Amino acid sequence: MDKIKLKEMVTQIYSLTNDGKNLPPPILETVELAEGKYLNERGYEAIQGILALAEAGLYSNPTHGQDIRKLHDLEHITTDSEGYLYFKDKFVSRRSGDFESIFGKRKLEQLQSKCLFLERCKIGVTSFNVQFPFDFMKDAYNRDMFLDLDKLTRGRSIIFTHITIDGENTESHSYFMSGQIPEKVVKYNEHQLAFNQLYPENTSCTATVNEYVFNNGGHTPQAATQKELRQIELAFDALCNRCVLHKSNSAEYSWDMSPEDTEDDEDDEEMEM
Repeated sequence: MDKIKLKEMVTQIYSLTNDGKNLPPPILETVELAEGKYLNERGYEAIQGILALAEAGLYSNPTHGQDIRKLHDLEHITTDSEGYLYFKDKFVSRRSGDFESIFGKRKLEQLQSKCLFLERCKIGVTSFNVQFPFDFMKDAYNRDMFLDLDKLTRGRSIIFTHITIDGENTESHSYFMSGQIPEKVVKYNEHQLAFNQLYPENTSCTATVNEYVFNNGGHTPQAATQKELRQIELAFDALCNRCVLHKSNSAEYSWDMSPEDTEDDEDDEEMEM
């Protein structure tokens, strides 16, 4: 594979397609892979084909980005009718799985955070940079997320709970809540409701609950604020790696998701009221 020729072809493709903006996202991904020299011989042949189509005028106008809308009202993050994700109108990822639920919102917040970090580092925000070079920048990203959390807490020690839920033949989902969380709240909250809606055929559920204290200089831990909680999620890997977390409690709960038991639980709640 001629790498010099490959670079020339990529440059030509960009010049013929409005800096790549007219390329459909799957095609743009291939071009970005070529730009990063991540292609094999078959990929090299694909670039030759894309260049030929660009020269023939096939990509003179954008054919994607229709019905653009925001997701969860997140700043700079949009999607189109074809299921592609954009940051400030630049294609950065494909939608995979559910992005409408609260778990999807968490994934999008992480994507948004990565894009903003790349922007701060003056690195082009592209689908290639979001996915591949980011592995090499993970330590720097984690450090940034930790420092942002440190600024938010201002020397306060905070307490939060990390909950992972799983069911029979379901994906595992995790989330964070502020303070100490009793069993009843684990079973009945917006995250559990979203999980039930994602897997309506699921018949059982298990929740692993780990309570943590982030010791940051304060004497008595206080419940994390909502802003701190969001930053904790982005900085969680850094917190674990820096050994600044103290696990104060842990538990595991399992329950049946059958309709009969759900009705019984609702009746019990009504009687308690």
